[in-house]
Amino acid sequence: MSVDLEGEAAVPPPALDMSLLQQRIEIARDAPERVRLFVLETALLPRQRATLPVPDSVVREIQEEIAAGGTVAVIGTTDDCVGEVPRLHSHGVAVDLVNSLTYGDGDCVIDLVGARKFEFDELLTDEPGYTEASVRWIDNSDDEAEDGWDRAVAQEKCGDLERLLLRWISLVRSLRLEGEPGELSAVLNEVGELPETTQPAELAEYAAAVIGDRRLRHAVAGPVPGLATLVMSEKDTVGAVKKALVDSIDFLEAYSMSPQGLAEVDL
Repeated sequence: MSVDLEGEAAVPPPALDMSLLQQRIEIARDAPERVRLFVLETALLPRQRATLPVPDSVVREIQEEIAAGGTVAVIGTTDDCVGEVPRLHSHGVAVDLVNSLTYGDGDCVIDLVGARKFEFDELLTDEPGYTEASVRWIDNSDDEAEDGWDRAVAQEKCGDLERLLLRWISLVRSLRLEGEPGELSAVLNEVGELPETTQPAELAEYAAAVIGDRRLRHAVAGPVPGLATLVMSEKDTVGAVKKALVDSIDFLEAYSMSPQGLAEVDL
């Protein structure tokens, strides 16, 4: 028991209810957040880079939103609704503006890099040239915690994914299936270093960002369209990317045995 300065017994502070505090933290974390939303024809993945032509006004709007402490996000639209208004995907990503270039005629090109994933909640403002939405952020650490994270299992999953990705990279290079020389190296440089060997969801996103890059579409002609949508919406991100890698490798190995592929093989 503590004693105050006048010698009287001090009343101890009430015990902190940690479970209640944790509950409030989780409620705040899961609450929807407002973002400035830009709609693209195709989805963008975390780590993926996209170069887009946009009006000069859009560049200013993005810069002003970021300067004000806001979040800029992008979301794709469905491409299977012939004759209908395209529908927004259920998931998207926040983006970082890494570069912008303005030409003499006022047209601009911007480079965006995908960052944190989100699940679309609802449109808050949808006016010509201006869209706001509420979104719920998705963190890979949350998914792994819910699934019962196990280091040995995580390392095994990462080992499988890494071996498949390295095989895919080797095939693309040996078959010379880059759109332009050096494009694969550029993509690998942009997505950064391989994640830790205990982060299978992070590695899955890394692999998806590589094989789903538009500049490498010649290497994935058949099996990977729609990969971004699949990876963003699937609970089992690792399984979805692993299947895409296996399908793509099968496609590339079959191509390597074709007359055209044999002529391209870099011995």
